[in-house]
Amino acid sequence: MKAIIFRMKSQKHKVINTALKHSAPFANRVEFRKALTEILRRPEIDSSTAEIAASLPFDDRTRKLIALDTSSNAKNFPAGLIISLIGNDADAMESMLLHVSPENTAVILRRWPSGRKMNNSVIRSLLASDDVRILVPILGAIRTHFPASAIHHKKRIAELENHSAAAVRAWAKKLL
Repeated sequence: MKAIIFRMKSQKHKVINTALKHSAPFANRVEFRKALTEILRRPEIDSSTAEIAASLPFDDRTRKLIALDTSSNAKNFPAGLIISLIGNDADAMESMLLHVSPENTAVILRRWPSGRKMNNSVIRSLLASDDVRILVPILGAIRTHFPASAIHHKKRIAELENHSAAAVRAWAKKLL
């Protein structure tokens, strides 16, 4: 275990990846989680490192803790790693939604657990965007998963009826 943690602190992707490939038995240990969190907080995530990390057998608690601890760097994560880290946990999803790249917003919202509300501040943050890649998925999710929240955000949704993208205008009209 100590040798794997030591190698995970390397700056070389090959060394890190070799350590990660042999780390499955330790995936849910606190020391391993902390070392992996440090790797995932780096400005650039190697795609093979992300792929290996996504395939590790985390339990739900470890997966959630890693997601919450690394969500501020989620804009650098590929979709596969995001899917692996969020699992079915709405808290992890909300945390990631605030930081992912626009194209990964829909990836998370498609996995939203049925019957679970989203925090209004997260919805407000997403609706504040002008990016179609964020607005269309969140408007669709509001209609599908939490229609009651449309009342809380009626003013912004009404503003979106004049958006330059036809898809955003159409979803806004469906919600009003």
